[in-house]
Amino acid sequence: MADYLKFEQRRVDTQVIASLTLKDRRQVLTTYLLAYLKDQSVSATAQITFETFHEYGAFRHKDSKLTRNKEITIIKGFIDNHLRKHKLIDPEVAVGKDLIPKERIKTSDLDANPAISPEDWSVINRYIRHN
Repeated sequence: MADYLKFEQRRVDTQVIASLTLKDRRQVLTTYLLAYLKDQSVSATAQITFETFHEYGAFRHKDSKLTRNKEITIIKGFIDNHLRKHKLIDPEVAVGKDLIPKERIKTSDLDANPAISPEDWSVINRYIRHN
């Protein structure tokens, strides 16, 4: 993982990717991925199987589906661009479509901050005027 993050740092230095992108990747990989792999008793990349990541959504259940899907994209990028490329994972496992299943996003999931209804505006307005 350190080699991958060093490579990504060089990409930031050459302005191929933004520093915020690297920051997000570093956080997901070092904080969430390592904790998840430890929880799954995976200590070597050779132990990663088709089922390894099927519990990732449950492991990160406190975060939104959008956040989990963003993390899954970063993890899949690490697997594809580093582990598979350097033959650190079984190629058949790495190319599996459902290696890390993404969650379906419904319209209601996208509306995390819904508009304030007229009734709520009335409550807010009364509170401000009387307090």
